[in-house]
Parts: sequence; structure tokens; C-alpha cells
Amino acid sequence: AAALETYARANRPLARRAIETLQIPIFENSLDIQGVIEASVGIAKTDPPLVVRRAYGFGQITWIGVDLDTQTFRSWSGTDSLLLNLLDIQNSGDSDGRAGEVRRGGLDLAGQLRLAIDHFIGVSVIPFELIALIGLLYVCAIYPLDWWIARRSERFRWVTWLALPLMVLGFTGITWSTSKRFKADGWQIHTAGLFDIDQATQMCRASSFAGIWASDNGHFDLSVSPAKDKIKDDLRSVVSWFAAAGRNIGGPDALSPHTSLAGTPYEYGPAASELQDIPIAAASSQLFEAKWFGRLPTHPIQSTLSRTGQGTLRGTLTSQLQTPLQDCVLMHAGWLYDVGTLHPGKTFDLDAGRGPKSLGAVLTKKRAVKDRNVSARWKSDDRDIIRILEVAGMHRAAGGSEYTGLQSGRLEHIDMTHLLVLNRIILIGKGPPATKWIPHKKAEPKDKGFEDAGNTTLWRIVLEVRN
Repeated sequence: AAALETYARANRPLARRAIETLQIPIFENSLDIQGVIEASVGIAKTDPPLVVRRAYGFGQITWIGVDLDTQTFRSWSGTDSLLLNLLDIQNSGDSDGRAGEVRRGGLDLAGQLRLAIDHFIGVSVIPFELIALIGLLYVCAIYPLDWWIARRSERFRWVTWLALPLMVLGFTGITWSTSKRFKADGWQIHTAGLFDIDQATQMCRASSFAGIWASDNGHFDLSVSPAKDKIKDDLRSVVSWFAAAGRNIGGPDALSPHTSLAGTPYEYGPAASELQDIPIAAASSQLFEAKWFGRLPTHPIQSTLSRTGQGTLRGTLTSQLQTPLQDCVLMHAGWLYDVGTLHPGKTFDLDAGRGPKSLGAVLTKKRAVKDRNVSARWKSDDRDIIRILEVAGMHRAAGGSEYTGLQSGRLEHIDMTHLLVLNRIILIGKGPPATKWIPHKKAEPKDKGFEDAGNTTLWRIVLEVRN
């Protein structure tokens, strides 16, 4: 009972009568249990375990040695915190009141990624100063200049009838040329995403995001598929609108619908991986997200990595991929190892590396300032997609919202911090796109493609620690 109360961090103990009715299973050999024992009846290794957690795929399985569906736990005040710990759910601190609603409507890491993807070649915001200058010159030309011409001579007062339309046409041309200078012609697509592989089960999944830029009004179709032809059992591909969070303009919880979205609806095609007849206005963009799951035919990495007595790693990695991974690092149990570029068929020996670094220090970019280490401040206006994906993918390891000042939002599912303490190693590197985005503009030939505004894909391979 004391072990359960400590694990649940309960402020009230279990009732004595209830303790007498608790039954805990006894294993023949608890040392052979796969996973991490988080709580046990005593402190000895042979004591019966109460809570065991193990990794499975990209998630985890939690086992508890008591029956929670009894009157004992229904009336205990610590049951709520016990369930939160078992489900590995952290309290974000958001309330259900007005303050919590404001936070949910503000910027989060998903919104920051959305802003980073919404960047295209030759497309930028027209400076407000330039708009104000053109407007001021236009007002000055219509009244003081035109009035001065009319008052200059009564014989040439008729010139103002010609000067006024010329001024209007001239400033219209200036406005049009200015907009063309900051808004590129043609249609573009900018993509980013994550590709995750589990070595043990050969399961893979992709989370991808795309921004579409249009220089003119039109409609288009959009579909997604795995970029690799050898993916098996791809039965769960889906694409959807990548909306802004909360009650922001165009958000799913906005008080009033976005006019451009409410005016002309679009729909899914025969499969959930296809969207048809999507409207888009001139000089605007739309963002989408896609997910798919599959299974690889072979193991991507051959690993002999094992843990030393000090808790660090030793062994080798051999890439069996057909493509190189750049800027690779290994993460395990709070440590990070630099690997560099991992070419196909090449082997990397950890003993030849520089040794481990603190994972938290690398994620937060800590540096020595006088007599202490200071983390680099997270910039919510940063548009570095790799940096956003790295921190969102290890948000809890980086310190969570205490470091970034932002919630994960819809990127919470990509956080793999929980695997680092469950005898798993994560190999991370930059690689080719894993998701193929296929946009097609209506009334245009299919061979006329969109200009590629860039792609950023982070590969993450989950490896087991050898005993």
C-alpha cells in the first residue's frame, strides 16, 4: 500500500480495511520481466512488482498488479493521480476557465511550425511603411498637387481633368507593380515532416505538412502517398486541413467561419488520402497535414548497441538504408551522441566518437556564461523547421513548456521522450521526404507541376538496447 501511495503521490493513504483485500500476483522470476519496474512492494529486486512499463512500437504498455475496478480505488482520493501516472499524462496547467481558453487560442509549437511552413520562394509581406508611403503620396497628389495645377493658370484649368485620371492610373500601376515585386508568380508547394521507424516491429509512420501558394484564383486537388514503393500494409493514409489553433482567424474554434472557407466547400475523394476541388484565392496560401502508417520489409539499421555499467552506450551501427542520413545523433537515457552522416552500408562505432553529451543541454543549447550554464532562449518567431521539429519531438526532454513557453498542441503525439527511459535508443537524422504530396491544379495538364519551395524531413529510428 505504501508503494502505491508513493507512486500516486497521494495526499491521503488507503483505508486499512481496503489494504487487507488487495491481491498482488507473484511471478516465478520477476528478474525476467521485460520493461522497467517503476514501483514494487519492497526495495529488493526479488520483491513483487506493482507497476511495469515497457515500450511497444512508438508507444508504451503499462501493467499494474492490482485491480483498479474495485470499491477500494473508487473511494480513494489518490486514484486520479494514480491513473495520470499510469497513463503518463502530465498536467499542462490549463484551466477550464477564461484563462485556459486564452492559452488554447494562442500560439503553440504546432502554430509555430505552421508559420514556418507558410514561407515560399519570392513571397514576402509588403512592409507597412511602403504601403503608408504610397497612400500618403496618393493623397498628396490628388489634393495639393492637383489643386496647385488648377490654381496655376485659369487658361490651363482643364488640365486637371486629364491629370486626375493619370494620377489614378499611375498609382494603380505603382500598387500593382509593388504587389508583383513581393508576390511571386505561379503555384508553389512547401513541405516538411517526420518519418519514424521502429526497428523491433518494422512499423513506420509519417507525419507530414504542406503549404500551397497560389498567385491566382483557382481550384486544385491534393493527395498523399508514401514516397517509398516498398512500404507494406499502407491502409491508413489520411490528409486534412492544417488549421490554426483555437479561436484565431480561420481556426476550428473561431466564433465566425472564415469567409473563404465557408463560401466554397471541398470534399474527400474515394479515399481519405485525397481532397478534391479545394478553392484558393489569389496571392494566398493554404496548409495541410497528412499521416500514414505502414510496415517496412527489412530492418533499416543493424545495431549492436548495449549499455555499459556507467549507463552509457557502446557498440556499432550499420545502415541498411538506401539513402544517407545527415547530421545524425543518438539519444538514450538523457545522453546524446554525435554520429554525423550515416551512409548506406557504412558502420559507425561509438568508441570512435567524442563521447556523450547532456541531451537537455544540447536541446536547449546551453552555454557557459561566467560561472554557470545558461540555456538559449526559445524564440517563438523562429522559422527554423528542423529546430522546431527537434524540440517538439523531444519536448519533455527539453523541459516542456517551461523552456519553450509554448504547449505542444497538435504536435504532442510526436514527442518520443517516454521511449528514452524504456530501454530504447533513438537515431535522428535528416533524410529525403517520406511522404509524396501530389497537387493538381484544375483545368491544367497533370504534367504541369508546382514549383518546389523546399522540403525538410527528419528521420527517427527507434532501436532496442541489447542486453
